[in-house]
Amino acid sequence: MKTSKLTSGLSFAINNPIKLIKHLSKALSKLHPIGEVASVASDGVFKLINEFSLYENELNEKLKPDDNKLIEFIEEKSNDIGSYVEYNLISELISNSISRIKKKKKIVLLIDDLDRLDPDHIFRLLNIFSSHHDYETKEHKFGFNKVILVCHLDNIKSIFHHKYGEKTDFQGYIDKFYSEEIFEFNNDDALDTYISSLNLNVSSHVIEVFRFLLRKLLNQSKLTMRNLIKQSNFESIPAFQYLEYPIKSDRHAIQLPSKIDRIWISSEDISILYIVKYFSIIFGSYTEAKKEVLSLGQEFGQIEEPLKPSIIESFALLNRIERYRNKENHLMIFFRSFGEKRFVADFDYPNEKFMGVNINYDIFWNARDQYDQNFSYFKDSEALSSNDDYSTFNNSLIFDQFVNLFGIVEKHSLKEKLQIVS
Repeated sequence: MKTSKLTSGLSFAINNPIKLIKHLSKALSKLHPIGEVASVASDGVFKLINEFSLYENELNEKLKPDDNKLIEFIEEKSNDIGSYVEYNLISELISNSISRIKKKKKIVLLIDDLDRLDPDHIFRLLNIFSSHHDYETKEHKFGFNKVILVCHLDNIKSIFHHKYGEKTDFQGYIDKFYSEEIFEFNNDDALDTYISSLNLNVSSHVIEVFRFLLRKLLNQSKLTMRNLIKQSNFESIPAFQYLEYPIKSDRHAIQLPSKIDRIWISSEDISILYIVKYFSIIFGSYTEAKKEVLSLGQEFGQIEEPLKPSIIESFALLNRIERYRNKENHLMIFFRSFGEKRFVADFDYPNEKFMGVNINYDIFWNARDQYDQNFSYFKDSEALSSNDDYSTFNNSLIFDQFVNLFGIVEKHSLKEKLQIVS
């Protein structure tokens, strides 16, 4: 509400008669030589006008309703550059552009890596975007359909407590910045896509173990999907002879074709070794790979049933080889023993108990397809539960298998054969 000039003038005359008479008399008292009259009169009139203008402004300010004052304050702030309610020509251009595009499709503002910003900027941004959202109309200041902030929430929480104190309520603070609930991104699909894109010359069982380990490392923030994707150059590792035994001295005790004078095992039959190379690439060195994988400790917990056969298949043969390789009865890796230097090629053998499960090795060779020393003895073999029962599987032994894996690589100097250069 604003007064008219006439109303203001009458109010001024009524409330300030002395000032009015003083200025008028001063102007009229000088009515003699024309030049002086004009000069002095104009001086008095100008002072009178000034007094009147000040009075008019003061009167309008008093008569101004509170909501008008608020509107003016907001308008003033909206012109302040950097203000959280700033709305100028550029703001209007953005809003208008978004409005035109929204007629055809939804508009989403995506801010990635929020937790990588300076802490002061992180929380200022959160507060600004909160102020841009009208919680009654559900409308955004610029008209975005959604504003998505991507971050590692645990990092934001740590920064928040470092800045405001450990006892400050983070959940109460962060709750006001999302509409329903925080979306937890699951890396599983991205991980599966990543692994399927790799050319890994390992068995399907080892791929499952590799996926299992990667998922554990990702979930415990020891690895990021970004870092993983950067390391996708996994060149095939040439197969090498892992172990060989001459058998001439034991021929009388072994039921094998007479042309056979050696028996050997290929690295492809124990391709779990290759994941040591893969993790060395991912983490930049063998030392870092060993540190990060073994840092998982006993955090493996109860694994899902479908993974148990893959764990057995991946580690059983390597474990068996290591148990017998440097002993006098080393041929028990392959054959059943019937006393000193009496080994029989029993094609229902080997069988043993591994990680609490009774297993048999389903090998390729039999009475019809006799062993050919041009191939690894365990070529295309599988270590399977004898009755397809994994209920006795001992979860507590999983971590030991990974400890043994790195130990075997070091003990038998396999880094060069696995092409691990650092």
